[in-house]
Amino acid sequence: LASASASAKDVLRSTGIEGYFDAIVDGTDGSEPKPSPNIFLRAARKLGAASSASVVFEDAAAGIAGAKAAGMLAVGIGRPELLGAADLVMPGFAGLDAAELLNMIDAL
Repeated sequence: LASASASAKDVLRSTGIEGYFDAIVDGTDGSEPKPSPNIFLRAARKLGAASSASVVFEDAAAGIAGAKAAGMLAVGIGRPELLGAADLVMPGFAGLDAAELLNMIDAL
């Protein structure tokens, strides 16, 4: 998870899903705000992943710009007219299974 929010870890903890994330970078980690790519680069480093092998799911244009600046694939979640710079834009995850999502990303 790469979030500019200083409370991201608290939100994940309070919802009981913190354990699903192998790396969490949030607003308390000293990263510049999006569209800077630093938060995404820091998350990839924590995971030991190359930027070129990373996919960012983002709901804001600034985040899409940051992901692209980091050399990562960007999947916009929301309206295409707002997230048009993304490699792929989808309205959400409802009704989508993991295999279908991976196939969509592989097609990029």
